[in-house]
Amino acid sequence: MKNYRLFTASLVVGYLFCGPLMAEEVIVIEDESEAEEMIIIDDEATVDDEVIVVDDGELSIGSDEEIITLESDESIQDDMTMFSSSERETFSLGIEKAWLEYSALVEDSQGVDSLSYGHVAVKAEWKPGNQWEGQLQARIDGYSQDGNPSWNDIDLDYGDNWIRYRGDNARLTVGTQTIIWGRIDEIPPSDRLSTIDGNRLNMDDLQDRRRSRPTLRAEFFGEGSKLDLIYMPTFREAELADVDSIWHPIDRVRQQVLGIELPAAVAATITPNTPIINSAPDSDDGVGLRFSSNYEGLEYALTAQHGRQTLPYFSYSVVPTPTFTAQYPRTTAVGGDLAFENEGITWRFEAVYLSDLPGTHSITGYTDDVEGANWAAGMEFYPGDENIRVNLQIAGNHLFDADNLLDRDEIYNFNGSAEIPFAEEAWRANIRFSVGLDKEDIYFNPEIAFVDWEPHEIYLEAHYYDGDEGTLGGFHEDHSLISAGWRASF
Repeated sequence: MKNYRLFTASLVVGYLFCGPLMAEEVIVIEDESEAEEMIIIDDEATVDDEVIVVDDGELSIGSDEEIITLESDESIQDDMTMFSSSERETFSLGIEKAWLEYSALVEDSQGVDSLSYGHVAVKAEWKPGNQWEGQLQARIDGYSQDGNPSWNDIDLDYGDNWIRYRGDNARLTVGTQTIIWGRIDEIPPSDRLSTIDGNRLNMDDLQDRRRSRPTLRAEFFGEGSKLDLIYMPTFREAELADVDSIWHPIDRVRQQVLGIELPAAVAATITPNTPIINSAPDSDDGVGLRFSSNYEGLEYALTAQHGRQTLPYFSYSVVPTPTFTAQYPRTTAVGGDLAFENEGITWRFEAVYLSDLPGTHSITGYTDDVEGANWAAGMEFYPGDENIRVNLQIAGNHLFDADNLLDRDEIYNFNGSAEIPFAEEAWRANIRFSVGLDKEDIYFNPEIAFVDWEPHEIYLEAHYYDGDEGTLGGFHEDHSLISAGWRASF
C-alpha cells in the first residue's frame, strides 16, 4: 500500500508540473478559397507575447502595446507565407490523460475491501509536413486491492507509437496501434484482433479496454468508400488482472471459472494454490481486411480476419496435477455491418461467422474446437432534447454443434447506454447496463459527473453485478462496488 500511495502522489505532482505542457494549442483557421493558409494562435499568450488577431477581414500582429493592422488584401497573403500548412513543422509534447479512482466494495463476503487505480498517459506528436507525421505514446497504470487477498502493481506500457505517410488517396501507418473495427457500441462482433485490457473488467468504456499492438496498416480511400488492410507481425495477448484480483477470470477460492459451469466433482479439485499457466505465443501474426462504403444513405462494411484471439481460454487438467493452462486458438472471422437513419433513429446491425472457437468437453474435459457466430443490432436516438443520447442493443453469441460442451452454446443479452447532460450542461449523468435474456445476468453502471471544469471531470458511479452461475453477473455477484474519481483528457 505504501508503494501505491507513493505512486498516487507522483501522479498529482506530475500533473501539476507537466500539465501546462498541454496548454499550448494549435488552431487552424481555414478559408476554403485559400486552403493553404493557416494561423497559429497560442492560447497561453501574455502581454509580452506576439499575438495574431483576425477581426472582420483585418489581420493584427503584435503585442498589447504595439499592434500592426493589415487590410484584407494580397499583402496579407504575402506576409503569411511563413505560416503555409505545406511548409510549417509542428511538434507537441505533454500529458494526454490522467486518472485517479477509489472504489469501495459493497459486499464483504469475499474479504476484499477496496480497489484503487491511477493512470497517466504521455504523448508526443510531430508533423514535419503535409505527408508525414509521427506519434510517441507511453502510459503508466497503478493498481491496488486491499483486503484478503490484497495486491499492488505498477505497470509501464507503450501506447500508440507510429510513423504515418499520407498520399492523395492512401495512408500507410507503421508502428504500435489500437484498432477497433465494428459499428456496435461496447461489444462490436467485428472487433477480433485488438488486444483486450482486462485489468478492470468492464468498468471502463470500450476504448479504455484496449491496448496497442505492433501493426502495419494501409488505408485506401475512394469516392465514399475505404479499404482498410492490417498486418500484425507479432502476437500480443490480452492484459489480465493479477491472479489475486477480483477481476481475474479464475476464482480459485470460490472454485469458479468465468463462463463455465464446472461439475461439482471437478470444482472440488481446485485449491487456492492451483497453478495458472499463461504463456502466449510471441511471434504469430494476424491479418485483417475491412471494406466500407456508403450507398444512398446506407453505410455498410465487409470484413475478413484471421489471427489468434487475444483473450485466453483456460483449459483445466486434473491429471497429473490440477492445472489451468491458457490457450489462444487461431480463428477466422468473416462478416459485416451496416447502418442507416430513419425518422431520427440510427439503426445498426453487425454479425460475424467464427471458426475454431474453443470449448471444454463435458465428458473428457479436453478442449474441442467448434464453429460459432456473434451478432448484434442496435438503435441510437436523441429523445426530446438533442443533447440526450440513448443507445439500445440486443446481442447474441452462438456455438454450433456444442451439445457436448460445458460452455454456454447460446447467450442472449439486452444492453445499452444513456447520456444525459443537465444543469446547463455543467453536470452529466451516464447509465450503462446489460441484462441477460436466456439466463439471469445483470450489470448496471450509473454515473454522475461534474464536467464544467474542462478538461477535468469529477465523478461518482456504481457497478452492480448479479446473475446465475456461469454468467458474468453471477461470477462477480460479490464484487459490486461504488467508485469516486477524477479524470482529465488534455
